[in-house]
Amino acid sequence: MAQVDVVVPVYNVEKFLPACVDSILQQTFSDFSLLLVDDGSTDKSGSLCDQYAKKDSRISVIHKENRGLSHTRNVGIDHADAQYLLFVDSDDFLEPDTLEQTVSAAQESGADLILFGYYVDVVKDGKLEDRTCNLPEKAFLSDPVGIAERMVSLKRNFLFDPAWNKLYRTEILKNSQVRMPEGEIFEDTAFNLSLLPFLSSVDFLNKCFYHYMQRDAKRITNSYHPEKPVFLKKRHLSLIKYLERFPQIGKETIATANFIYIKYVFSGWIDLFLPECHLTAEKRLQLIRKDLEEPVFQKALADAGGTSKMENLVLKIAKSKNPKRIALFAKFLYRMKYQNKKLFFFLKRKNMEE
Repeated sequence: MAQVDVVVPVYNVEKFLPACVDSILQQTFSDFSLLLVDDGSTDKSGSLCDQYAKKDSRISVIHKENRGLSHTRNVGIDHADAQYLLFVDSDDFLEPDTLEQTVSAAQESGADLILFGYYVDVVKDGKLEDRTCNLPEKAFLSDPVGIAERMVSLKRNFLFDPAWNKLYRTEILKNSQVRMPEGEIFEDTAFNLSLLPFLSSVDFLNKCFYHYMQRDAKRITNSYHPEKPVFLKKRHLSLIKYLERFPQIGKETIATANFIYIKYVFSGWIDLFLPECHLTAEKRLQLIRKDLEEPVFQKALADAGGTSKMENLVLKIAKSKNPKRIALFAKFLYRMKYQNKKLFFFLKRKNMEE
């Protein structure tokens, strides 16, 4: 039995899969098993998985019908039997010492979860344009309140949400029976929120190990989802409900959680300008108006707090409750996010530094 199970969900990524798998096979830590779960790929991804399995006995492959990312990761969890589990998306890759450093930290601290930083690599026409290292502060926490407050703080910079910047203790996943919700979006967030009550300790590593690739190729995070407001609301209410378990949670943490929800709703407004979102200008305004009238949104807006100039600007625009003004600002952010990613991530970095 290996010490770590690395689970890679695979779907139509023949162009990027070799870089991902090679980064795992070239780890300085060798006591791992690699599970490639092919989610019914229609390109050569499935055969590539089989070719890798023939070359390295640590690799196993599961081919299944297409049922989406959540089901694919859940299959990986169900087949895991190592002490630890690490998710890697098939179009991303790892630093060579990822497993060595994270497993060493887990063994030294005994933590149920190791959370680490990641690089955001912006690639255009096959060339690296920009690289940002998104880091948590070094810490070891073993009290529920401290963990909850730290996780909310990290959620602001998208360090809490992903499944791939964490080393999970497999026993916790098995005993808790926490799995990723199928047929939904933001499944990583739901998964990590559901797991929080079962964590007795978390070790935060101040180092980037994972490369989160932002390429020209379309990712699911660049897609228009009409149901996005529904799931954003669901995730927000789950977080608030968890925080309400602890009366001693500070107001600042609640304000941060509310701001994050407002920010994510804004991301939905930005998505209204995606090419596959075939809406008239009037329909966009109607959808924005509907979000503004949502009681959960209004309460969050009233209690939200920003910590930087950009965050306060977002709140100011939202609090205007003017659909036309919001649409103009969302369109501006859309152009930055999708047409000038280098500038967009530069400004995000500056915002985090304030």
